[in-house]
Amino acid sequence: MQTAGTESYTAGLATALANAGHQVCVVCAGDWDRGPAPFNGLQREQIDGVGVIRMNLNWTRGPDPNRSLFDNPLTEAQLGLLLAQFRPEVVHVTSCYTLSASTIRAIKAYGCPLVVTLTDFWFFCPQITLLRSDGSLCDGQTTAWECLRCLLGNSRAYRWPARLLPEPVVAAGLTLASRTPPLSRRAGLRGLALDMSARKRSLPALLNQAEVVIAPSQFLADISSACGLARRPRVMPYGHHLDWAGPRPEPMSSGALRIGYVGRLSPAKGVHVLLKALALLSAARHIEAHLFGDLEQEPAYGQQLQALAAGQPGVHFHGRFGRDQLAAVYSHFDVLVVPSLWYENNPLVIQEAFAAGLPVVASRLGGMAEFVTPGINGLLFEPGDPVSLAAALAELSDQPDLLLALRAGIPAVRTMAEELAALTSLYAELIARPAPLPAMLPQAAPPAPR
Repeated sequence: MQTAGTESYTAGLATALANAGHQVCVVCAGDWDRGPAPFNGLQREQIDGVGVIRMNLNWTRGPDPNRSLFDNPLTEAQLGLLLAQFRPEVVHVTSCYTLSASTIRAIKAYGCPLVVTLTDFWFFCPQITLLRSDGSLCDGQTTAWECLRCLLGNSRAYRWPARLLPEPVVAAGLTLASRTPPLSRRAGLRGLALDMSARKRSLPALLNQAEVVIAPSQFLADISSACGLARRPRVMPYGHHLDWAGPRPEPMSSGALRIGYVGRLSPAKGVHVLLKALALLSAARHIEAHLFGDLEQEPAYGQQLQALAAGQPGVHFHGRFGRDQLAAVYSHFDVLVVPSLWYENNPLVIQEAFAAGLPVVASRLGGMAEFVTPGINGLLFEPGDPVSLAAALAELSDQPDLLLALRAGIPAVRTMAEELAALTSLYAELIARPAPLPAMLPQAAPPAPR
């Protein structure tokens, strides 16, 4: 079971719809890279009153594995069958990452209204994060070769020829390989050498077939429009189930400033920046750091974090936790740090911290800078800069009154009930519209000539 932000949001929305009396079915991937065949059957279950159908897939087994990462005719066909059985009045997509964007063709062929909530940058960036392979930020307005070079940037398939040959020659060779499944499915290219011309041509066109596209932040809406979305997305921040949020704790109750991190322990999340910042602070400041996340999810990075924390007795790793532990987790903190190196868009943890009465210190990037207002409900620091983060934390440690002032400026968090009201009104509006004439849907781009 996945528990990342998109999965948590989808589960919460589906449960809220079911509790409100709507018939809801969630279709998602089960296994994604295991099993003997590209498609290994369906798994059905009921979770909190919601029907869940998992497609068990193994993308590596298909005739063109790399293409299936964005255009998978198997998931398109299976979803078409499920839509005919379930007969929904509206379909709401929150991610195409595992099932591929070809599922949009199945939805439009079925003929009901389609709402898409963009939870990341996947339609415009196969890396999802708009982070290049060298760690620099991207705006998504790139050529097909720039994207392919980014995907292959750390692989031998790119690095070795790039040392010996002019870039146009390398580009031509790797572009040809990306369009030739017997080559692109080989180790070193599988999962990396995507036909980026086809991806960049087909995905925005498919996304434009949605009646409504929702962005949970203005930043994500702006990026999407710049990258080819024809209609401006509706900006609609996430709603949250807040039944777990109790009374706000008193700050610095242990005599130390208690700093928290909650989320995936991966390089793009910038947890190493937080640990380096903590190492710059004097031990006399009495600062604790409590990190909640799975050290084994990315073992090499987990080991790097443990090495950075060595000699810092105030750093505590707490591992994973369930939703029923949210209140206990946030009670460990006086302030939450979100040190991500990618743009994010509307991190759920920021709103969870606000619901728990905690200010947020975040990277001055994307949606994080949109929701954290310096001096009002938190502080911002320069992305990837431990010195800048250390200065923000020192300011909080040295000025207890600042923490109290920031707590007073925390905004109300949008509830799931508020989002549910907006979405059900939108669904009803779309269902009531006259059925449009059949559209000419974008077809999968044909394979390049051999």
